[in-house]
Amino acid sequence: MHEGAGTDSSTWADLNSVGLVLLNLQNHLVANSNDFFLDLVRHPRSDLPLPWEAITPPEWQELEQSRLAQVLDTGLATAWEQELLAPHDHRIPVSVAFILMSEDPKLTVGMVVNLSQRKRKPVAEQELTGRTKFEQEVSDYWKRLRDLTVRLALAEERERRRIAEGLHDIIGQRLAIATLEINLLQAKEDSPEKLRNLRKIKRLIKQTSQVCRSLSFELSSPVLYQLGLEAAIKSLGNRLLAETGITFRFRSDRRPTPLSDQMKVLLFRSLRELIRNIVSHARARNVSIEVHRVGDQVYIRVEDDGVGFNAAKLNDLVLAGHYGLASIREQLFHAGGSMRVESQPGKGSRVLLQTPLEQPDLGDSNG
Repeated sequence: MHEGAGTDSSTWADLNSVGLVLLNLQNHLVANSNDFFLDLVRHPRSDLPLPWEAITPPEWQELEQSRLAQVLDTGLATAWEQELLAPHDHRIPVSVAFILMSEDPKLTVGMVVNLSQRKRKPVAEQELTGRTKFEQEVSDYWKRLRDLTVRLALAEERERRRIAEGLHDIIGQRLAIATLEINLLQAKEDSPEKLRNLRKIKRLIKQTSQVCRSLSFELSSPVLYQLGLEAAIKSLGNRLLAETGITFRFRSDRRPTPLSDQMKVLLFRSLRELIRNIVSHARARNVSIEVHRVGDQVYIRVEDDGVGFNAAKLNDLVLAGHYGLASIREQLFHAGGSMRVESQPGKGSRVLLQTPLEQPDLGDSNG
């Protein structure tokens, strides 16, 4: 399989109710597809990767470019109708929709329905039936993709937490025991040279212990699970910005913000990515994070006074290989939230994350 296809080709070959393509937004190559799509455009699998422009008539290419830009902006381009081009100038009327992939924001999944196979019905009925069926297929696929994204994120976090606890509980404890043993040796030793060597070993153990704690925090913040999201955000900001000279301020309205474990993890990882972007690119002197609740929504605002950028060209940054902001936006969208970016060159940046609170389970209520 071509590198970057992102999924096993046998899985794609089994999905024959709708044409599926995996399109690379950087080079516009179809990296993978199912057999239904290849049969539709009359290309063998050996033609993959297939340039999307090669199967798009020239008069439809401008529309496609605007739709692909919509994918980058919102994570989804709703269905539209056009034609695809097969060999010998054979035209196929189709409906097409695209969804951004969460694990690799330069890849988008395209879903293609062959409209030439519609049963001959009155035009109005045919249009309604085709659109309704396709929209339902897109909706069903979207739900499956969203559920898979959630399960993968939770599985990854469980594994990261397991490794982090192992670093802390096993390696950290053994390093602490080694330090105690060295202290006992120092108390019994008279040789200045041996005492110097023991102090050197003790310093190395201390440095190793600090690295283990840092790795443990990097993998999975214990504060997030022990003290909650707000405490974890404050700890994250202080830790990542302490050595940079950037002033960090954290504010909260202190209202309860019940969130699912999946959403806490997603918000924490999103904020970590945003802070790293600020440290790497913004040249900021001040960073603030504010958490507040409005109704059944929680808002997290991240603001810096750095060099800023043209937020209107965020899609260009994604195509240039900077996927952090697009990945955050797409994952929040899958989880029912959103991200808004406000920035201008020379005027810093403001990022607003919004997500719904976890609703109480009223299934057992007798009221």
